[in-house]
Amino acid sequence: MMNCLAVGLGGFAGAVLRYLIGLIPTGETMIFPVKTFCINVIGCIVIGAITVLAAKLSVPPRMILFLKVGVCGGFTGAKKIAAVAEAHHVSLVPHNPLSPVMTNAVLNFAAATDNVAICEYPNPYAASTADHLTVSGVKLRQCDMVDHIPEMKNGYLPVPKEDGIGIELIPDLEERFPFRPHKILTRLNLDGSICDQ
Repeated sequence: MMNCLAVGLGGFAGAVLRYLIGLIPTGETMIFPVKTFCINVIGCIVIGAITVLAAKLSVPPRMILFLKVGVCGGFTGAKKIAAVAEAHHVSLVPHNPLSPVMTNAVLNFAAATDNVAICEYPNPYAASTADHLTVSGVKLRQCDMVDHIPEMKNGYLPVPKEDGIGIELIPDLEERFPFRPHKILTRLNLDGSICDQ
């Protein structure tokens, strides 16, 4: 019962923090969801810090529940989904369709989440999504965008030890691979839903 109370109080605090951040004005023309991005980045940093401190210090399990599942679960969307899944004895399989940057973000999330069963691993040596969609001829591979690729050993990727999420974009990425807009043609079903292409 006390664990439920700890998670509930933490969840209340996290949800209120998320609400307060949602009140910060960002301008009407904002297309990118800056507040959601900031909430999730802050949440990941806090979860990582809690995980490291809990491993090094003698932190009571109820305090970890309060902070990780409660506060961070109420604050971030991904941890909230993970907490609900864990409460129903369901494992997570995070989707990772993007790049080595996303792979490192998923690795950090998995390290801070108790109920991740397996993680999707896109080939970092494959052509970029832009090359797939536009046949632009740029020949940008996903691994060309970052300073290194995590090395898989026996089917596992190590949790990053570097600062941040453990990977950096190359310094001259914008010059080497400039943005090229392309039209995305989306096929729709008769009811308006999107066809899988």
